Amino acid sequence: MKIAAWICLLLPLASALAITLGGTRISRRVAAYISTLTTMGAFAAAVVAFLALLGQSPEKRGAVTT
Repeated sequence: MKIAAWICLLLPLASALAITLGGTRISRRVAAYISTLTTMGAFAAAVVAFLALLGQSPEKRGAVTT
């Protein structure tokens, strides 16, 4: 569950970084595909994290990370 939460946070950041570093070497279409796919991946990771928390008992649903 923790890995899915981190993926949810880091995929959009990685996308923005890749598009920025790509600059003019990548087309707008490729940049759009990158951003769309990573946004869908972040959403899927959020769903996985949600379902993982939902599968636990109510007393154990709190997760503390540092």
